[in-house]
Amino acid sequence: MAVLRGRFIERLPARVDELTSAFAAFSEDGGEEARAHMARLAHSLAGAAGTFGYDALAAAARRLDVCLRDPACPRARVAAGLADVSAVTAAIVRDGTCD
Repeated sequence: MAVLRGRFIERLPARVDELTSAFAAFSEDGGEEARAHMARLAHSLAGAAGTFGYDALAAAARRLDVCLRDPACPRARVAAGLADVSAVTAAIVRDGTCD
């Protein structure tokens, strides 16, 4: 499990980069397809983070996922959710933990 956890941590920056790119696409066109793609990425990250015991990241990604699945959730709140995910991810990559 330690090896898988290490790989998860190694891939975290790329996963956040993918979310950030999806947010850029969503911001550009505001379309439901881009929003849905970002929600899938956040949902996947929430599940993986929970599997490896990164509860703070799982919670942040889950909040982002829930926001993205609500068409009334404003873009500014999506941006704030992405910032939360990025901050928690940075702490995990830097320190190995954030909880």
